Amino acid sequence: MFRNRQSKLIFSLILIGVIAVAIYYNEASYRKVHNLVELEELKAGSTYYKKYNENGEVVEINIDASEHATRILANDVNYVVDNNELFEILSKYKGKKSKIKYSPYSGDDVVVKILLQTNHGFRQIMLGNFNIWYEPGDKRAYEIINGEELLNDILMLANDK
Repeated sequence: MFRNRQSKLIFSLILIGVIAVAIYYNEASYRKVHNLVELEELKAGSTYYKKYNENGEVVEINIDASEHATRILANDVNYVVDNNELFEILSKYKGKKSKIKYSPYSGDDVVVKILLQTNHGFRQIMLGNFNIWYEPGDKRAYEIINGEELLNDILMLANDK
């Protein structure tokens, strides 16, 4: 394949350059800051979820959220909150792709869960011992910048209800 030493050197330098560029772009994707929500992408709708009772039996619960309300789970209590207030709070926060794998996690690690419907599917927000959001099917979570503040804002919103 290579007839002389100079060709091998040029090929090696090109290969090293390609690898360096791939590493740079991979690492750059973890530094990029993303909005937690894009207001124009959010949709409201009914929320269906399963919860287990103290006997370990599945209790199916369906809370109908209108176009004006979303269900959040805070400290194992369900709240239906005004979309405008919730979306205004969420729109202030950003996140970065995480290198940490959060699954599986203990239920005790999560204080607040919010499931949002967007134009592209669903977005799960989990706040507590870690503060992340992810979209089902995406292999990586996004760490929420100032997640403790967001947790406090959401708890204040829930406690106002």
